[in-house]
Amino acid sequence: MKKTEFFLIQLEGFFYLNYPTLLNCFQDSLETPFAFENTSLNLLYSWANGMELDTDLPLDKMAFCSFGYFLSFEEGTSYEKSFNEEDYFVNKNLFPIVASRTGDFLLVDSMKTNGKVYLYSPSLLIIEPIIVYENIERFVITMYECFSQFAYSYDNDFFLVVNDELEKAITIKLNPSSEFWD
Repeated sequence: MKKTEFFLIQLEGFFYLNYPTLLNCFQDSLETPFAFENTSLNLLYSWANGMELDTDLPLDKMAFCSFGYFLSFEEGTSYEKSFNEEDYFVNKNLFPIVASRTGDFLLVDSMKTNGKVYLYSPSLLIIEPIIVYENIERFVITMYECFSQFAYSYDNDFFLVVNDELEKAITIKLNPSSEFWD
């Protein structure tokens, strides 16, 4: 968990130095204790409560990673409830942390201490979630490495620019059991 905390601080520092406007998009962290068994997921939301939807920057300009924007706890809870009511997934403990405009989600097993991060992507025809990051810690480290090595950057209009080859190389190195990046 200390590694997750360290890299969240590093990521925030990187944004502060390189994209200070982006920091205004993050909502204040939640101080309430969570019910998640996944302590890294609790830590993520104690760092920031997702990205604010009513900022001056449109959602498509606020991508946190190549999969979309960082959902607030409330949005994640709402999506989780909807997924469970509609029987989307066999695992009823998948909590969405990132979403795209096309209906793709990064999902975390919220009841496992070191739960995997899965991709559900109807736009890519991935209907059964597959492992994309080994856990929240590796997701956070991957985000930091992608930004610090400029696999991710923002253009002047604040659209996320992705160097696909570099993103893939970084992610495979940090997440060797990922099913997505093969």
